[in-house]
Amino acid sequence: MPRSGQAKVIQVILSECISKEQEVYQFLQSCVNPLTPSQAQAFMDYSFNPESMFCYVLNNEFQALLQTYRRTLIFSGRKTSVYIIARGFYKKGCKSKLDELIEAAIATASKSSLFILADTREPSLYRRLGFGKVSTQVESEMIEVYSLQTDSQKVRLWDREEDLYPLYLQFMSFFDGSIRLSEQEFMDCLEARSDFGDKIYICGEPGNVKAMAIASPHPEGILLSTLIYSDPGGLLELLRYFDSLYDVVRLRYSKAENLDALADLEVFPQSSLMMKICDLAALNRWQNTNAETFEDVFKQLQAPQWNYLY
Repeated sequence: MPRSGQAKVIQVILSECISKEQEVYQFLQSCVNPLTPSQAQAFMDYSFNPESMFCYVLNNEFQALLQTYRRTLIFSGRKTSVYIIARGFYKKGCKSKLDELIEAAIATASKSSLFILADTREPSLYRRLGFGKVSTQVESEMIEVYSLQTDSQKVRLWDREEDLYPLYLQFMSFFDGSIRLSEQEFMDCLEARSDFGDKIYICGEPGNVKAMAIASPHPEGILLSTLIYSDPGGLLELLRYFDSLYDVVRLRYSKAENLDALADLEVFPQSSLMMKICDLAALNRWQNTNAETFEDVFKQLQAPQWNYLY
């Protein structure tokens, strides 16, 4: 019981933010690492899902928010759903509240999902919650692009009219155990990044795009934070294009892509892709396998994983 004269403290974790759009929009601009008004609006337009956003509320005020999603996962050629711990926001001094939301989301997802996925720079939290590491995203500074013989292809800004979904599907066919976005989900990702202030460059002829890069400003040059391509030639042409314009070009990609075959790269670890198997017995029944460990499950995959766009 609170002492006489003290206000009662009411704190609660909610698993949805329905009818709280304006409060979320305002919180995004006041949290740690706040979004600009235009970035917050882009998040609300393309990334906000009130039915799967967890929120920590103290005396009717947000302390932390966690956006989660359900997406389609292709695993050994078969479709299932994966629960994604996507993006968190918190007030100054409330990082522990965000961790509580992550634990609550994982507890919720474990009841209805085979897999939970998180891309994180804090893998220790997820290891404690039963996750294992499945891949690493790296950030590299491009030192030199190797001079391989390729056909010259036009690099230009995406105008939001050209269909890039076929390129995405072809790129994802190189991977296994990975998210497969619907066309609308993919377009929402591109629209969100564009409205966030990033620029999307494409390489190839109209109707036959070979590569795309999502480019973000970097203090010393430019950061290519997402690369999607159908063949090395198109990607190489993109890398040459940016190398000719900027003193510093940074790339972000999966370590499994082996981009060091195309360029001399100085590599820095960026984040760990963590996955949790929620029900190993159910997974074995679904896959008709007899895996006993986390490692056994992922040995079944026919190709590397790529899960950096959702």
